[in-house]
Amino acid sequence: MQRASSTIRTRRNAVDAALARLAGAALAAVAVSAGLATGGCGHGHAAGPGTGAPGSGVRDFPPAPAGDLPPPIPELAARLASGLPDADRAAARRLLVDDILSRDLRDLPSAPTAQPSAGAIVRAAYGTLVAVLGGVPRAQRLPRLITIACTRRGDRVTRRAAALAVARYVADRGRPGTHLVVGYLDEAQPYLDMTAEALQAEADRIDRDLTDYERDAQSDRACHDQQRRPLAQARRAVAAARTGAFDPATGPFYVFLRNAGAKPRRLDPE
Repeated sequence: MQRASSTIRTRRNAVDAALARLAGAALAAVAVSAGLATGGCGHGHAAGPGTGAPGSGVRDFPPAPAGDLPPPIPELAARLASGLPDADRAAARRLLVDDILSRDLRDLPSAPTAQPSAGAIVRAAYGTLVAVLGGVPRAQRLPRLITIACTRRGDRVTRRAAALAVARYVADRGRPGTHLVVGYLDEAQPYLDMTAEALQAEADRIDRDLTDYERDAQSDRACHDQQRRPLAQARRAVAAARTGAFDPATGPFYVFLRNAGAKPRRLDPE
């Protein structure tokens, strides 16, 4: 009975993590939308009646797929890309498949009885993207997708930094026994069996990737502005992975430490 209860809690944690990612994606998309609508990218403008007032464009997109079993990501991407001008659809599909949906829909629950179901999570992600893209004129939807894809690429590399710091903590202090850190340990799995030398080499790789990503993101002001804080937090996580100094901490790694029972100082208020 105890093992069954543990399995249920683990699954709930995984589902909660998926929903949390969608909530974060929704907030990020809204932030990007607001920034562009007020000229945050230097070329956006507030849309008025007749030019794609916020929310008026959602009818350009087909409805979200029904059912508990989600369609393949390329099919979802094609649905979303159909709301863009013909000339932009191929580029939009690539961004959606390679950078956006592949991040937002990772780790979907596979059990048909899971609650919420994979289909429900997909509909939430689809609805968020439709709301964001439908809130701008058709000609601005590809630039909006480019910005969203940029933030997802940043999410990919900054989460690697946090995962590496988690692996260093486990190597030094042991694996926490609480289920509150199951998601963090799952993301750190590729690093958990690394030697000290391998962890240092991976820290160097992630540091270079952070630098490369930041340089690329500078071409998109809205993305760069949004990612500045996560990048700073990721660099602190890389430093923790290198040195084994876990106090103070910041960002996702700080949350992991608190959930693991540690009491680090918080480097910056959020």
